[in-house]
Amino acid sequence: MCATEVVAALDCGSNSTRLLIEDATGVVQRREMRITRLSQGVDATRTLVDAAMARSYDVLGEYRRFMDEARVDRGLLVATSAVRDARNGEQFLREAARITGVPAQLISGAQEASFSYEGATTGLAPDARATVIVDIGGGSTEMATSVEGRLYSYSMQLGCVRVSERALGREVVTLEGASARAT
Repeated sequence: MCATEVVAALDCGSNSTRLLIEDATGVVQRREMRITRLSQGVDATRTLVDAAMARSYDVLGEYRRFMDEARVDRGLLVATSAVRDARNGEQFLREAARITGVPAQLISGAQEASFSYEGATTGLAPDARATVIVDIGGGSTEMATSVEGRLYSYSMQLGCVRVSERALGREVVTLEGASARAT
């Protein structure tokens, strides 16, 4: 990164879409998160539904404006479980790249676990005990630990959107609806 470069990282997860903008010294300029539920229906249909993609595209357009305001020099968008599982994931990535103006790529569960581990442990004081992270996402859950400098990770198809759709159906859960099911 050059001395004056401003960078952006965009994460299109199964449940949320995030933006992080940092300056050349690593100072956070902006951090945003919106619930977009991109994985709506993906577990059952293996397809990203139009409404979920539209929600994500709207947020990505907003993030592009934030990137312009911050004068972002370069960025990267990554997508995770929902896009990995969807037959139309490439279509989503192409449109996301067009909207944001940055490269968009699909990351594997192992890459997702590695990034989660690095993000969760950066800045922690050294400790002789093993550190394990568990990242529960919308479509998948990643577990990772480092042993003698080597990262071990596991990604499983178990996330909050996937589980709620299987257990509760695709409706929005309300207090009234949950009470009716409990009786």
